[in-house]
Amino acid sequence: MKRSTWLSVGMIAAVMILMTVVASAATASEDFSDIDEKTMHYQAIDALYQKGIINGTPDGSFNPENSIYRGHAALMIYRALDLEPGDVEASSFEDFRNDEEENQAIAAMYEQGMIDGYSETEFGLRDYISRGQVAKIIVDAYDIPKDVEDQSFSDVGDTYYDEHINAMAAAGIVQGVGNNEFGVDRDVRRSDFSKMLKGAMDYVNESDESNDDSGNNDDSNNDDSNQDDSNNDDAANNDEQADPPKVLSIE
Repeated sequence: MKRSTWLSVGMIAAVMILMTVVASAATASEDFSDIDEKTMHYQAIDALYQKGIINGTPDGSFNPENSIYRGHAALMIYRALDLEPGDVEASSFEDFRNDEEENQAIAAMYEQGMIDGYSETEFGLRDYISRGQVAKIIVDAYDIPKDVEDQSFSDVGDTYYDEHINAMAAAGIVQGVGNNEFGVDRDVRRSDFSKMLKGAMDYVNESDESNDDSGNNDDSNNDDSNQDDSNNDDAANNDEQADPPKVLSIE
């Protein structure tokens, strides 16, 4: 009887392990109804999905063309950095919602100086985030060097985000939207945000590997290390970037 019981337990454990392996092998194109491998920035979307950084909506879609909220952008970067939860109770923001992880993400990033709110009491969780805002958050969160040459975007100039935008572009993480413009104030689509975040992750990983190989000689040798990924950035789809839809999406 004991032998039979142990065999049953062993079989159940084996089935559970197999189910876990199968579940983890699912790709974004398999789990989301509205994207496939031809979707813009699919590789970035799938990579982030595999890591549990991004999710879709309750109806099983990803909505790659939709704009992304400030709160959701913070949540995804928080997950990517694997930060400890922030102290929501100690936060001065008064517009938190009923999403504990999102609130903790914003509190954590604010505590570490990675993000700012509109004021001490308003973060703007459900405002759509702009390309300029994304550049600032990602550069600050990943400590991407800002001491770079001007990247000659006609709409950047001496704006609030100029250093951060130039840093992202110089690192090969992002390009513009065409016509020599970065699209500073344009809303970021979910697919484009995925590309930017994955690009930042790759840049930092490649920088760390290069520093290990070279004895940490020079930060500058990684400025162009991610150019291959940047060739397919949002500049390749300028017309769609011009007027992104604004539809509710849930992470």
